[in-house]
Amino acid sequence: MLYFRTKRAFTLVEIMIGFLIVGVAIIPIFALFTQSTKGTDKNKKKAAGMKLAEEKLNYYMNLKFDFIKSSYINKHTVTKEGTKFGISLEWQTIPSIPFKYKTVRVIAGSTIEFNKIYNCKNSLKKLLINIEWKEGGVNKIFTLETHKADVPALKGFL
Repeated sequence: MLYFRTKRAFTLVEIMIGFLIVGVAIIPIFALFTQSTKGTDKNKKKAAGMKLAEEKLNYYMNLKFDFIKSSYINKHTVTKEGTKFGISLEWQTIPSIPFKYKTVRVIAGSTIEFNKIYNCKNSLKKLLINIEWKEGGVNKIFTLETHKADVPALKGFL
């Protein structure tokens, strides 16, 4: 006579093995979530620093050229979106830049070249904006550099 054994429940060993397999599969997923939130925090800080630098750049670029001192350094701190940012602004006057350009004209079938050198004395200023913040104990820095020209001084050149 044959006896059939019907198995209707899991043994404790089978349940423990199932939990182990699920646990091993879930651990990398949790690690992925924590890494993504760390990356998001880093990107938020960087974006806030870039926005702050852009605001400062727009403010100083909208100033009249004569209002800007020939040499100027300003350092201060700002807290934005929970992060403390150090800002350093530096204006430098570029003393003299010779611009050289060539004009080509065709007159009665002949090509004539005109060379002109124009010296723009103190008509160009360089702005450096450095934004610093701490991220995980490491200092991070973001730098913007631009130039502002005194357009009336360039009228003879343009």
